[in-house]
Amino acid sequence: MENNKEIERMNELAFGKKKAKVSPSKEKQNLNESVVGVGAINSPFLQREKTDYELAFEHYMNEEANKDNTLIEELKAENELLKEVIKEKLTEEEIEEIFGGKKRREKALRQDFITKANIWKKKGAIRGMNQEMLDALMDEAEKDNFEGKPGYDPKTKLMTYRPGSEINWGGLGLASGGGVGQGG
Repeated sequence: MENNKEIERMNELAFGKKKAKVSPSKEKQNLNESVVGVGAINSPFLQREKTDYELAFEHYMNEEANKDNTLIEELKAENELLKEVIKEKLTEEEIEEIFGGKKRREKALRQDFITKANIWKKKGAIRGMNQEMLDALMDEAEKDNFEGKPGYDPKTKLMTYRPGSEINWGGLGLASGGGVGQGG
C-alpha cells in the first residue's frame, strides 16, 4: 500500500494532479492516460507553404533532372552516330564478333553448364558431367548459335541443351519439352 501512495505522489509531481494513474498489480503495472483529444504536435500532413530553402532545393532538383534528360538525349544521338560510323567501317560479322559476341555467348553458356552441373549433381538431379559430355552439349548449342540454356532429363539424370526456339522467353512458363529444365 505504501508503494502505491509513493507511485501516486510521483505521478502527481511528474504529470500534475491526477493526469495519469498507475494501476498497480502483482504481475504488471499499466499506465492509464486520462488525456483525450490532443492531436499530434508535429503532424507531417499539415498543409503549409514551402520555405525558401525548400523551394530552392526543389528548383535545384528540377535543374538536375533536366540536365540528366539532356545528357541522355545527347548520348542517344552520339550512339546513333557511332552505329552509322561502325556500319561504314566494319562488316556484319565483325560487328557481331565485337559487340554481339558469339564467343561471349559460348563462354557464358559453357560456364552456365559447369555451374548448373555442380549444383544439380549436389542436389542429385543429375549423375554428373565430364568433358566429353560438355563438348557434345556445346556442339549442339553451336548449331543453335548458343541461344539456348542448360537443362536436364530427370529420367536419365543427364544434362541436356534446350534450344532457344523451345524456350518461352516472354514469361515464366516454358514452351514444350519433357521435364525439369526441358520446358513444361
